[in-house]
Amino acid sequence: MEKIKRLIIAVCTALAVCCISLFAGCTSDSGEEMEPTASPTAPATSAAAPTEAPADESSSPEATTEATATPDAEEQNLLEYAIEDDGLLLGGDSWTPIEETWAGPLQEKRDGCESSAMQEFVETTCSDGNEGICYHFYSEATTGYHIVGNTYGISDLIEANKTYKLTVSLKYTVPNPGEAMDNMAIGCSLDETSMVKVNSSENWQTVTCTFTVGDEFETAYIYVSPVEHEHESIVIGDIQAGFDLLIDSISLVEVAE
Repeated sequence: MEKIKRLIIAVCTALAVCCISLFAGCTSDSGEEMEPTASPTAPATSAAAPTEAPADESSSPEATTEATATPDAEEQNLLEYAIEDDGLLLGGDSWTPIEETWAGPLQEKRDGCESSAMQEFVETTCSDGNEGICYHFYSEATTGYHIVGNTYGISDLIEANKTYKLTVSLKYTVPNPGEAMDNMAIGCSLDETSMVKVNSSENWQTVTCTFTVGDEFETAYIYVSPVEHEHESIVIGDIQAGFDLLIDSISLVEVAE
């Protein structure tokens, strides 16, 4: 009986030792897995951090504003819309100027002239060599001559006591240059000294005149027209049958006196 007790005790002791050994092993394994490993040290770098590129001054709001600045009032072309393919700008035969419209006497024919003078907007080759719209004042007659006027009303565009510069880009021809009734003129009805004569030429010409407006005025117009005759309400003159006038641009700007 005593031997059996000793055997049981020995077996229990052995089992206890095995359990303790197993527990210790598990704890060791678990500790190794949980133990953090040191990460390798990153190599030092000598490259400097990239610096921020300087801002582009040309894209700043101030630069944009300056680039798109509104022109001064004295640079505004008051006749900007006088050359357009718009029938409302053609007043036809008229013995009085029409505001912001091309108009004048067209039907006065002399010495067997077959047809009246005419006006239109036409697409043709302009002074810069490109195709564009021109105001066309012309005659298809081959005999005699015309008494005509060619005006554009500006009463609502100008102000008293100011000076203006009129610039016209034109091509003007007659069948017999150098003979009678062969020239035109540009100017303003308010200032006789503004008139500048224009001779016939196959080339484009740029003609400029300056005029000053007085204290008061009622009717004002500019003209690109023959001017030989005096008339109380409009500039008119004689011109050869078959004349041809093209205007591809016209400007009227206020200038300092």
